[in-house]
Amino acid sequence: MNLIDKDVLLAEIEKLIDKGKYHEDFDLAYRDGNNGALYALKAKIDTIEVKEVDLNEEIKSYFKGFGTFPSVGIDDCIDIAKHFFELGLKTRKGE
Repeated sequence: MNLIDKDVLLAEIEKLIDKGKYHEDFDLAYRDGNNGALYALKAKIDTIEVKEVDLNEEIKSYFKGFGTFPSVGIDDCIDIAKHFFELGLKTRKGE
């Protein structure tokens, strides 16, 4: 799963909106349809709630049982990856 910044996505969609001047009916209809779809997409994306996660606190919470200087092996790395994957799923579901 790849995460992208919502504001960056909205800015990229804004760049696609055609603000040119057209004189032919075909060009005008195309532009209006295209822009209408882009505005609808922006509105839908803008309704998505973005939740912030304090990564430092999550890491500290995960390593509480390890002591001051944890020795991390491959199994620990797999557990860490699972922990943050599940955290992402919970955040996405709004839990």
